[in-house]
Amino acid sequence: MGENKIGIALVQETHMTENKQAETEHVFKKWMKIFSSNHPTNPTATGGVAVVLNRQLVKTQDAEAKEIIPGRALLVKLKWHLDEKLTILVVYVPNVTSTDRKENTKFWEEIQNFMSRPENQGWKPDVMAGDCNMVEDPIDRLPIKTMADGHSWDRRSRPQYGLHAERSEEHNPQKLLAKYIKDVTKKAREIEKSSISTYQSEEERKPLKSTISRKGYRKWSAAKDQLIGKTICKEWVRANKEQKPRDLIYALEKLPPMEPLEAPAGGEPLLIPRTEYVKEFKGIAKLGGEYHNSLQLKGLDTDPEEREQAIRDILGKIDVKLTEEQTVEVGKDLQCEEIEFALKQSKNGLTYEFWKSQVDVFCEDKK
Repeated sequence: MGENKIGIALVQETHMTENKQAETEHVFKKWMKIFSSNHPTNPTATGGVAVVLNRQLVKTQDAEAKEIIPGRALLVKLKWHLDEKLTILVVYVPNVTSTDRKENTKFWEEIQNFMSRPENQGWKPDVMAGDCNMVEDPIDRLPIKTMADGHSWDRRSRPQYGLHAERSEEHNPQKLLAKYIKDVTKKAREIEKSSISTYQSEEERKPLKSTISRKGYRKWSAAKDQLIGKTICKEWVRANKEQKPRDLIYALEKLPPMEPLEAPAGGEPLLIPRTEYVKEFKGIAKLGGEYHNSLQLKGLDTDPEEREQAIRDILGKIDVKLTEEQTVEVGKDLQCEEIEFALKQSKNGLTYEFWKSQVDVFCEDKK
């Protein structure tokens, strides 16, 4: 969901219990909030629907859910833009067979009855999605493959191997299981060692991290999480810290023009401000740029004499002055070695890169 910028995911056939939902939401609590409806008698094998909200893109604080049909239909209401609400209905509709349409019909009747009740008037869905199990002909949904001899075949008709096969010294189910577990454990350790070596090698290249490709950076991040993701450290705290979605700017207020009103008898016209808002993206960007530029110029139109007087007043209150030796030292020209040393003591960043490029040009010109 994070990589593809999915704000809301509607899932069917979740086969999820309440404990599994709580566990999943706890592990991914920084990224997602889960609302689910499970099958009442057999949740791990049949049905189940869920709505997953991406905490980084959607406001989940006031989100709420209402179950219509357990494991089949679920409503979720959340805050959308400004004061608007968005109500979503996720469904997993029963199949329509060639001999039975009753269950499918009953499903939609229950939905209709639910929506007609007075207490549910505020839950009318804005969006409905899911698995509606609708095909042009009921036979299209049957997973049948006809063989050359006319018999039907599916996965249940395949021969079974393993525990039901004839036991021998070479074909012993217990030995096969032990070998399988050993091979899986060995492979898991190889993957873990590979992840750790990937992280350590990339750590050595950390100053060159900007040159790592997007795919390589994801691999490095996964290896890092494998190595220190379960250790209580600053990376763990940062990874599990709740991130709220950014607030959107829907409009900006323009500087109000003055609008004349009718003048009272014998008086001058009255002027009052008229409020206007800009809602288009380009207009908001332009207005924001103009406001930023005005801040940069604020205070620069001071009267020159007033500015000089303010400077003299401040300097007159300074008692500490440079000695003659310090004055001579400050008056000397800086050398390239001194500037480079000062830059090395500073932190990296855009400012550093800018002054480093200027120093390179300066030192080259002095040669």
